Amino acid sequence: AILYPGVIELLKELKKTYKIFLVSTCRQNYMNEFLNLPGVSGIFDDYESTGDTQRTKQSSIEDIMSRHNIKHSCYI
Repeated sequence: AILYPGVIELLKELKKTYKIFLVSTCRQNYMNEFLNLPGVSGIFDDYESTGDTQRTKQSSIEDIMSRHNIKHSCYI
């Protein structure tokens, strides 16, 4: 996987202040490949891949929010 320049640095800067979660519609094996990229490890507090489960992204976001007792979030 190829990331846009500055993405890892931005995520690390945001991580200093915010919890960072990843929800994707990709398959779990692609998610694992991404999470194992150099510099990505440790950035995300939790993640879900809906590609294998056919669940909606919204339900995955709600699950993560519930697991981490989050009342308000910003989805980007």
